[in-house]
Amino acid sequence: MEDNVKIILDNEEYELVYNEQTDLYELSLEAPLETGVHNIEVSYTSGDDTAIDDIDLIVLKLEEKEIPSEETIAYFLDKMTLEILEVVQLSIEEINRDLETNGNSLFTSIKKLNIEEGDFIYLKKNDKTNFLGIVVSQEKSSDSVLYTITCKDILSLFDISMFVENEELISSTGIEDFIKQTIESEFINNTDTFVNREFLSVEALTHSKKNISISSIVTVSNNMYNLLTFINNAIKNYDLDFSFILNKDTIKLQIASKTEDKMLIDATTSDISNYTEVFSLNYTAKVECYINTTKTKYYRYLLNDRKTTTNKDDPNRISGKTQKITVENEEDAEQASIDVFKGNSYEHNITFEILKKSKLYDVSKINLGTPILIKTQNNIIQDTYISKIVDNNHNYLTLSCGNIRIDYIDKVLQERRN
Repeated sequence: MEDNVKIILDNEEYELVYNEQTDLYELSLEAPLETGVHNIEVSYTSGDDTAIDDIDLIVLKLEEKEIPSEETIAYFLDKMTLEILEVVQLSIEEINRDLETNGNSLFTSIKKLNIEEGDFIYLKKNDKTNFLGIVVSQEKSSDSVLYTITCKDILSLFDISMFVENEELISSTGIEDFIKQTIESEFINNTDTFVNREFLSVEALTHSKKNISISSIVTVSNNMYNLLTFINNAIKNYDLDFSFILNKDTIKLQIASKTEDKMLIDATTSDISNYTEVFSLNYTAKVECYINTTKTKYYRYLLNDRKTTTNKDDPNRISGKTQKITVENEEDAEQASIDVFKGNSYEHNITFEILKKSKLYDVSKINLGTPILIKTQNNIIQDTYISKIVDNNHNYLTLSCGNIRIDYIDKVLQERRN
């Protein structure tokens, strides 16, 4: 039986051909379009024996032509009409886009600008969109001649409270369609036409039906929830992408489910630096609530997906500390117990810097919510997503990954119990 060498690359199997002149098994194929690290599974068969090994194929990005200009131009647009208010050169102190905290981005100007809270900022650097956001404030400190302009990512436009309505769209049509209709009802088709933004439109490119409720994604209190929190959690949990397209006098929001493969990032490569990993838990696993009027007790328990239950025999319960509280009336016990669980914190975050002009990774494809696989120095693969992008106007972007999926935390808790 002849020796045989096969490889599996990106789920495709290839058979290598033996070259008598080089005494090597060879294969010619086009490099994958996706830059980064691709794992190759190699199997070598000789007679009845088979050897299997893994190697990494590194695909580099084509070097882009250098653009000598580093000019940063900011366009400030009216929050209600989208008319241009100011066109100025700004200095970038920090661009901070953060799913977890809705962080601030800071810019400085040598003069006071004719802008106010809620106006839009459109930042261009080297003729490319660098930031699209909303003005929070403009301040001048007593010891500086510069004005500091604080902004948030444009998604903060949706940092508003909404009533629970049209929930059935999530399961009947798609979560993208539910978000589309919710935004339209508040900003475009509002019965109070004075607040409508005629320049804004929303398009759902995909339609992902989810058999879930609003309360399974975001905290609902008194039949109300925060729309931005709902959107951010949908980005994290359901791989949704929110793309804003700014034209001359319109802003179009396109909502779609991500279809690309997860980006594999190897923390040991030279394009990655300052890799840090933080893991800590501070949580209550059980609430015991004493009801004064009935002299009875109400119990609620934490599950490994961060949800809670009154079923003490639920197989998904996790162990941990118990907190005792008291309420006057029986109808207050449930909400008081849930409020205790809201104080739980689960932190398993990864932060690293990535070279902006990396040939190994296509940095232009990195966005908030981008799903990634990180290969650590210990050859452990972490499944996570990009939750924060910080640009300090240097050669590297600082990226943070959101909390590792809750089943990972449950695994750690299980290991502690054992």
